[in-house]
Amino acid sequence: MAYKEAIRDCDEAIKLDPKFIKAYIRKGHVYSLTKEYAKCLEVYEAGLKVEPENDELKAGIERTLMTINNQAQSGQSDEETLQKAMADPEIRQILTDPAMQKILQDMQTDPRAVQDHMSNPVVKAKINKLIAAGVIGVK
Repeated sequence: MAYKEAIRDCDEAIKLDPKFIKAYIRKGHVYSLTKEYAKCLEVYEAGLKVEPENDELKAGIERTLMTINNQAQSGQSDEETLQKAMADPEIRQILTDPAMQKILQDMQTDPRAVQDHMSNPVVKAKINKLIAAGVIGVK
């Protein structure tokens, strides 16, 4: 249950050997346990850059996306998850960006806008970050 220490240990292992896949897997699991799904996905994806065919990393991404989707569909994006998301400076920056506010507003009022905005890789990455953090849901 020493999550911060576990993250620190994994970071140190990755620093010592960037190809040590178990460190990426363990770090992803810790972020999943702490409901930091955006960070979890980032770690798994970083591991896949090192070892693209790793089944554990792929399964971790799939499991995390299912968890995010299940929470969004059941409306269980709990207060704790939202508080953690808002504590993340990157999430706060995305949500306070006037351009992103306009994009999110467009997406709520016009379903076709989703497809248009998601064709921009920068916007897509930001929206995926918000989804992974549990700030916005996917239906």
